[in-house]
Amino acid sequence: MPERCVCHNEVARLHRFFQEWFAGRLDEDEFGTCELALAPGFVIVTPAGELVEREQILTAVRNHRGGEPAGFEIKTVPRSCKRVRGLHLSTYEEHQQGTRSTVRVSTAVIDDEMVWHKVHETWLTTAEL
Repeated sequence: MPERCVCHNEVARLHRFFQEWFAGRLDEDEFGTCELALAPGFVIVTPAGELVEREQILTAVRNHRGGEPAGFEIKTVPRSCKRVRGLHLSTYEEHQQGTRSTVRVSTAVIDDEMVWHKVHETWLTTAEL
């Protein structure tokens, strides 16, 4: 396993927020954690190939507060990180356990201030609906 770099720590930190938010263990006033993490112009390419922009993501995350069971968990596993001209290209696995179990591999573009600019996700397992 690769050594954890600063961007992998950031990946783990933001996914801990998602875990706690989706399980309903965070107060609404803590949503700023997500808003500050995603840069203006942030986009994500979902495992289904859909391009989703920042405002859509923020709305979806905000609306899903408490939408998962109390035991919901997200675990991230670092794969690689490369720093190029002030940007970190972080690749990691994301394992989710809850209403459904999924595993995806993601690559994120994160700047030196640990602000996210883009994520591209690919299923390693398909969602069990």
